[in-house]
Amino acid sequence: MVYEADASYTDAEYAINDDFDSYYSRISESKSFNVSLPTALHFNADWNAYDKFYLNLNTDLNMNKETKPNSNYIKNTFSMTPRYETRWFSIYLPFSVVEDSGFLSGFGFRAGPITLGSGSLFNGLFGYSNAVDVHLGIKIPLYHNDK
Repeated sequence: MVYEADASYTDAEYAINDDFDSYYSRISESKSFNVSLPTALHFNADWNAYDKFYLNLNTDLNMNKETKPNSNYIKNTFSMTPRYETRWFSIYLPFSVVEDSGFLSGFGFRAGPITLGSGSLFNGLFGYSNAVDVHLGIKIPLYHNDK
């Protein structure tokens, strides 16, 4: 539905009569419209390069046109994360290229069940980014009997 919004009202007035049509003039009406589902191609590879050293490669490629009306769009992302991992400890250095954001680099670690890190920490610390992300995780194992 398309409305012509040329009226004003207070919250109290709207609370008494919450019928949208009583405040605005309906110009046209459509029974349906199309929306594109979010569609992306994801690729992830994890390689044990040597002993306790690993390399993770990840891509997220948008499959919808950004200019298509009513489409859900994700930013194309390419990332590479080298890491050192043992049973109780690991450190990792994510490097990413994100569409419209450029190159991002971060740092993270895991100690036992707790993980803390950021994919853009170094960019934020050195003023090369408008935003910094942080992630925190706690691994809770769920055990079950195989009977």
